[in-house]
Amino acid sequence: MRLAGRRTPAGRSDQSTRSNRCSFARFSQNRTVLNGTPHSRASALRLTTSHVRDQPTTLKYSTPQQIGETTLKDLAAYFGYPALTADKLEFDPPETLMANGARGDVLVSRFFAPKIMNVKFKETDPEFRLGWRKLLRLKAQPNSTAQTNNIASAVILFNTFTTPNEEPYGRGNFSINTQVMLLPDPANIRPLVGQKGTGKLDTVYWLDYQNA
Repeated sequence: MRLAGRRTPAGRSDQSTRSNRCSFARFSQNRTVLNGTPHSRASALRLTTSHVRDQPTTLKYSTPQQIGETTLKDLAAYFGYPALTADKLEFDPPETLMANGARGDVLVSRFFAPKIMNVKFKETDPEFRLGWRKLLRLKAQPNSTAQTNNIASAVILFNTFTTPNEEPYGRGNFSINTQVMLLPDPANIRPLVGQKGTGKLDTVYWLDYQNA
């Protein structure tokens, strides 16, 4: 997927040149299911949209042919936030983002993330980088495409790195890998074996924005 509307540190628009590889998967009963076949979580994230043809149509989020060209702005619009661009989602501070929608509709947290750091480098090594994450939850707005298709919220996870003396979350320091979970309304999730229910959606739908 391309993250449209971003700019390079030099200020040049990268909408036409900065591309991202997209994976699309669905998770059911704590397993990854692709075309009815269980896979490991790791292998699912490397798959392209061609492996899961029906899911964009089910969710009314783009099409199987075009979902790889969607942007984070498309995702925000799907949930009823047309004013939120990829740039705003990634770089606006939490208090600015949380002013969108009603109280609690947008939740944001930013934090130090040693889990994503490369521990083979020492602090004195030139390659040493600190890891940072930004976690964002969008609640589907009334009458949005997401809500009308029983998708309750999206969780977006940005992953960035800085040198020890660099300010985290600086504008232009783009996420290396951006992960998105689409969470259906629990009442519409397919029930577990032996349980009652009429839901037909999977537990979680997963989008991965990987810079190419």
